[in-house]
This record gives sequence, structure tokens and C-alpha cells, in this order.
Amino acid sequence: MTTTDQDATRPLWTATAILRVVTYFFAVAAVIVHEDEYARPWLAWTVLGAMLLWTSVTVVAYLLPSGRRPWVVWSDVVVTSLLLYSSVWILSHQQMVDIDPLITTVWVSATPIAAGVLGGQVAGVLSGLVV
Repeated sequence: MTTTDQDATRPLWTATAILRVVTYFFAVAAVIVHEDEYARPWLAWTVLGAMLLWTSVTVVAYLLPSGRRPWVVWSDVVVTSLLLYSSVWILSHQQMVDIDPLITTVWVSATPIAAGVLGGQVAGVLSGLVV
């Protein structure tokens, strides 16, 4: 057996990577549906591009044992939070009042899960509170 075969968290990292990809496509669908209502639609597409790039980075990192490091996960928390906050400049005032989906929608959910897989319940909760 190799070291990676003995890693009990491997299926959790794989599931986190899959969740990140699936929720990215959900975010794309949400932007397509709500694009006409945005104050800055071009910025929504720009953020989706950044999300695609970051999704690629985290999926590769989380699938490789060498990428499952605290600095990667906490970088994920920072990048995800910044992308989440971009919704303030993209959504119209009415969308904010109506509580329409943020640009990142459920895509952000992978971040606290990754933190929880890496550092346990406390890390997951702390990451969730930040996000």
C-alpha cells in the first residue's frame, strides 16, 4: 500500500473537489438567470472567470496529497470570501433587498468543508464563520 492509499481523508477531499465543481456550475446557471438584473453584468462574468480559475486550483490541490496544506485551505478561505463579497458591486439594490443569490451562491460551501477535512470541526466552523 502507498501512503495515499492509507489516507482516510482521501474520499472526503475527493468529495470536496467534486462539490466545488458542481457548485461552480450552479453559480454559472444563477448568473445566466439573473444577468439582466445585475448592476454590473460584466463584473459577474469576470468573477465567474476568477471562480473557474480558483476552482481549478483548489480541485487540483485537494486531489493531491501535497496540496492538502493549511496555507492552501486558508488561502481558499480568503479568496472565496473576497469573491463572495464582490456580489456587493454586482447585484442591484433591488436584488440585495430581494435576497437574490449572490454571485458565488453555494460555491462557497466547499471552503468550510475543506477546512473541516483538514483541521476538524473547529477549523470547519471557523472557516464557515469567516465565509
